[in-house]
Amino acid sequence: MKPLLKAVVSAMLLAVAVYLLDFQSVIEIMKEGSPGSFAIAVVINIAIVCLLGLRWFVIIAGKTPRMLLPVLSVYFKAAFLNFFTPANLGGDAYRLILMRGELGGGGQSIKYLVQERIVGYYGYIFTFAIAYLSIFVLSNFDMRLWDAPYIYGVMLFATSLMLPLLAGPLGGGVIRVLQHLPGHDLAERARQALQVLVHLLSPKGSLVLMLMTLFGILLWVISIKVIATGFGLRVPLLHLAVVATIVELVRLIPITIQGIGLREVTFAYLLSFFGYAPEQCYAVGAISYIAFSVALILCGPLGQAIASSERPK
Repeated sequence: MKPLLKAVVSAMLLAVAVYLLDFQSVIEIMKEGSPGSFAIAVVINIAIVCLLGLRWFVIIAGKTPRMLLPVLSVYFKAAFLNFFTPANLGGDAYRLILMRGELGGGGQSIKYLVQERIVGYYGYIFTFAIAYLSIFVLSNFDMRLWDAPYIYGVMLFATSLMLPLLAGPLGGGVIRVLQHLPGHDLAERARQALQVLVHLLSPKGSLVLMLMTLFGILLWVISIKVIATGFGLRVPLLHLAVVATIVELVRLIPITIQGIGLREVTFAYLLSFFGYAPEQCYAVGAISYIAFSVALILCGPLGQAIASSERPK
């Protein structure tokens, strides 16, 4: 039932876009796009998957006997599965099933997956904050920017910064309540989970992972820039960075299939606040996400090719 509801929401959002925009203009703009720019964007997105696979290897280094290429093979296949499943769960499940024995059981594997998600989340948050602050400064502190919907991103950034500081005290209060309930094992499991969470939220030892994440996000923004340039739309990287990061956070809301409809509408809505034509914004966003989807599909055969190259002759 849930997949059907998500499909309905995606269809409704696409219908809203058709209704509000001059969709004939959107189609004409898409026809004028550069195939070369699209191909370059696909290659950049594949490079992003490779970089994130390398980040995954750094996370599990020393916990698995696999070398870099076998890990990349698994990661590429997982990325391929992500195209068909919501919230990247298919790829996470694939890695969990395939590598949990090597990584010390299901609990340890989940911990590494959560660490990867947390680093990715904070990568988007910090990229947004840096880009938005830069735009604010370069605009000579134009206070009208605070009236834009980006202010919600600022609020999310502030909340996210406080989360590591509040996790311990708030979690400790929950544990004290649980200790007064029947079944003290529940409180003990909560305490252990809290310790893991506080450790994962700690910035200690995450510098390399964060730098890799930020570079991956930069590549994603560049791929959108390439698409926009192919449409003849001159958009500064800072504008695209602010929009792209917020869209990635919004599309985590599990109300659509793969974010289809939600991501394109949100992209056009946010980018148009900088004065660009909504039809152009929608076309750039739609083609950028299509390029990303094509890259994920290509990751399947690429992962298989890497695995085949590693087999003994």
